[in-house]
Amino acid sequence: GICAGSFHATRALAHLQLNDPQAAQAIKGIIFDSGLNSIIASSSIPKKHFQHKIIPGMFSVIYTKDSKKHIKNRLPYRITWALLSPCISGIQWCVTQLMKHNEADISLSSVIPTIEHPLLFIHAKNDSYTPFEQILPLAEQAKNASCWWVEDSEHACIHLKHKYQYREQLRSFIDKVLST
Repeated sequence: GICAGSFHATRALAHLQLNDPQAAQAIKGIIFDSGLNSIIASSSIPKKHFQHKIIPGMFSVIYTKDSKKHIKNRLPYRITWALLSPCISGIQWCVTQLMKHNEADISLSSVIPTIEHPLLFIHAKNDSYTPFEQILPLAEQAKNASCWWVEDSEHACIHLKHKYQYREQLRSFIDKVLST
């Protein structure tokens, strides 16, 4: 899975291993691409996404010749972000407060060491949404990890920016898990 899909697939596999081992045996491995360690740790993703992708994307229809960086310097963007930022921050704060009481249940730190299946970790070292420093400990805790750390890609875009290497990494991982 990519992004939250990695998180949920890993949690689902841990649940299957515990509650339905026969069903878990049908799974051969997990591809953990740009995944999250914790819902709480990633609660800033929507705000960053609005700030850097959605709002500049909206204004790119008007300012067709400007880059997103230049759009962010324009007054309409600044006004829009000034109005939306407190709302998004408020939602982020509420979600974090509601979830922090269940951190052990929504973090992968306690789940990853229980996974018996092969895991392929794919993550950009400069991911601004889910910092690499949050994912490296997961890979170190995994019993059967393969890792591909990419130097230069945005969050969940490795398959676009490095498509041939990405295919080769997946092919190699799939061949490995199917041969065992």
